[in-house]
Amino acid sequence: MANMFRRAGDAIWAGTDNLTKWIQVIALCVAAGWTFMNYSVADKPSLEPNVSLDGRFSVENGWEPGTCIAKYTLTVWNQGKVSFDVDEIHFRAWHLDTPKAEQHEATFVDSEHLDQGEKIVDSLISKSPLLLKHYSPGQQSHQDFTWILRRQKTGLTNFTVEVSARSGKRRANGYSQAFGDNICLGDTTPQVKPEQGME
Repeated sequence: MANMFRRAGDAIWAGTDNLTKWIQVIALCVAAGWTFMNYSVADKPSLEPNVSLDGRFSVENGWEPGTCIAKYTLTVWNQGKVSFDVDEIHFRAWHLDTPKAEQHEATFVDSEHLDQGEKIVDSLISKSPLLLKHYSPGQQSHQDFTWILRRQKTGLTNFTVEVSARSGKRRANGYSQAFGDNICLGDTTPQVKPEQGME
């Protein structure tokens, strides 16, 4: 059967003029190049693990005087086309002076620089059946993490969380951040400003 197809192909090729042969070769090369570029630009990136996070930070009065309860609600969501396994969650928090407004109309607050104060939380989570697990495409899960904080000085408290995941030999990280001002000063629960989770 294979020989029959080969002979038929040879007969067609032999009966085709040289110009048509070159046109066919060029068309095949263009099609191959287009297929490779389309895969590299569109399909291949979509096959990378896509770890999406959503973080919500809240503060309540503590169970004893001079304390408060800080709760971080974390949602992990697989927004990609391939499965992955979450194997580590890293929480960190810093207390720093509140950024001051400058003379001009608007002062940009760079959240990347909100980790330059006093570190008050550094927790590596390696056991969590709700979040440290396998995620199929579209699957999501959430969990509350709670800390008891002693009375804090006035200023800004910045919470961050980084989630590490693996998909075969590939690794990916998700990142989320939330910060609030004048947390745990007394009996008044402050306003907390959540930020959208980032990939």
